[in-house]
Amino acid sequence: SQEKTITLTNKHGQKLTFTAEKVQCSLDGYQVNCCYKVIFKRGEFHLEQTDFTYLIDPVLRAGRIPRRKVKTIMLDPGHGGKDPGAIGYSGVYEKNITLSMGKELKAVLEKAGYKAYLTREKDVFINLRERYQIARRREADLFISIHADSAKNKNATGLSVYTLSETASDRE
Repeated sequence: SQEKTITLTNKHGQKLTFTAEKVQCSLDGYQVNCCYKVIFKRGEFHLEQTDFTYLIDPVLRAGRIPRRKVKTIMLDPGHGGKDPGAIGYSGVYEKNITLSMGKELKAVLEKAGYKAYLTREKDVFINLRERYQIARRREADLFISIHADSAKNKNATGLSVYTLSETASDRE
């Protein structure tokens, strides 16, 4: 039996391909992992609302956002202080990995000519609202939250991408 697929193309030329009974889809040739399988039932494809709202729609909408030059980048090493984040198999805390990664990335970005800042430079807890406010004060053009997620499945790979809208940020 052949796999059932559907490809959607938006007005910006982005192509999104889904395959029935798979969690992976393809966006312009790049593999994207959804949270749930795409279902094909009674001749129709069904995508979970969560996957559309938090994964597909923000990525497709990005093609409609006017581009501006990025000069200032706020790096946000996830977790910290009382919040260790994920704890790896070897007992390493996510908060330590993200802080180390943030410091290294900051140095690389500065060497490349960007203004780069960290929301935290030591092991302290900073709530989400405060992280957002730090980025606003620095007039960051780009906010990158760094995480090192963990999974019980040792075969799990990939990365997570989250977007934040101006409207939602103002309500937090």
